[in-house]
Amino acid sequence: MEQRKKNESRPEWSKLPDHITEMIADRLSFPDILRFASVCVPWRWVAAEISRRRRRLCSYQFQPLVMFDYNFEKGFYGFFNFQESRVYWIDIPEAPAKRCLGCSQGWLVLLDPCVALSFLLNPFTKTRIYLPIFEEPHTCLNFEKVILFPNPIDHTSMEMNKDWLVVALDAYMQLFFCKIGDKSWRSMPLQPHGKAHFFGSLVFYKGRLYSLSEKGKLWFRNLTVEGFSGNASKCGVAFPVDVIDYNVDYSIECYLVESQGNLLLVIRFMKKEPRRTFRFLIFKLLESNDSNDSNGSYVWERQMNLDDDQALFVSRYCSKSVSLSSKEYFGLQGNSIYFTDDAYYKFEKREYPEMGIYHFDNGRVERCLPMDLYPFDNLSIWITPSI
Repeated sequence: MEQRKKNESRPEWSKLPDHITEMIADRLSFPDILRFASVCVPWRWVAAEISRRRRRLCSYQFQPLVMFDYNFEKGFYGFFNFQESRVYWIDIPEAPAKRCLGCSQGWLVLLDPCVALSFLLNPFTKTRIYLPIFEEPHTCLNFEKVILFPNPIDHTSMEMNKDWLVVALDAYMQLFFCKIGDKSWRSMPLQPHGKAHFFGSLVFYKGRLYSLSEKGKLWFRNLTVEGFSGNASKCGVAFPVDVIDYNVDYSIECYLVESQGNLLLVIRFMKKEPRRTFRFLIFKLLESNDSNDSNGSYVWERQMNLDDDQALFVSRYCSKSVSLSSKEYFGLQGNSIYFTDDAYYKFEKREYPEMGIYHFDNGRVERCLPMDLYPFDNLSIWITPSI
């Protein structure tokens, strides 16, 4: 009798009416909606449906998080939320890996302990997609950037897309790519005349794949879900070297970011000893009409600010632009750049890592890193949660 009373008093959450659970889920932000989805199968379905509805109506995305630490042997992943200044830990023991190559569209690109095999992992749904085996295992260790085109999962139907590509660029401007169903990776140079060094970023923009060489030259290749078409081409645009003072001892990092239909070049300035970010500059790619170049002539136009409802999230391995609104992104600040530490501490001098916000209105750098995160050995990578 006593056991029966206990069972009767226990709420049966899975039997709540759908319209009630939808009203609850629609008011939740991440990670609360992730907790909501873990209660039971019906609530997980409701959470997924709410996420699809938000994307259809307003191109809504959850706020980007920083994956700052991971223990591949035990399967623990740490995520830092700028909005809450809080760390979340996720346990994925069934996803052993040796190294993270980057993140794209909410998927981590990981290598397993044997190095020859790579796979995609959504750390929030724990979905995994295996990629072709590398014929030469050491090849992928030189990857500097990996992107997916488009997302492997159609978030309207929540089913696998029929056509999508994984594209990687190594340190020597060599492209590697594979598509669903391929048995092996294919490769080709992004820079057709010798091996230039990778300098900036890799971004898909208006049907083309863009990257910067070490000398600031902007290269592109046409890209479709079937692969690459035509030869690599160089944009007729000069790197804005006039902004660099060669008499001052600092280093720069460059990022290519698509924002509000434009291609932006973001330049980050860092003091070397100790290494600290102190400034950002932004340039927008504009077409020029004063050249007969068949590839077109372009200029980088300096942008003094971002819009008040616009924020950029930049890192070497994943950069993105977000349009803010007070409802979905409460606590985030517009006209600002959120940045992470790009150093890989297993190979570079150990220093206190950086995460912060650069405010364009006054040029101030706000440090945002809990003290208990130091030290850590891994890359810090932006990831936009997807459930």
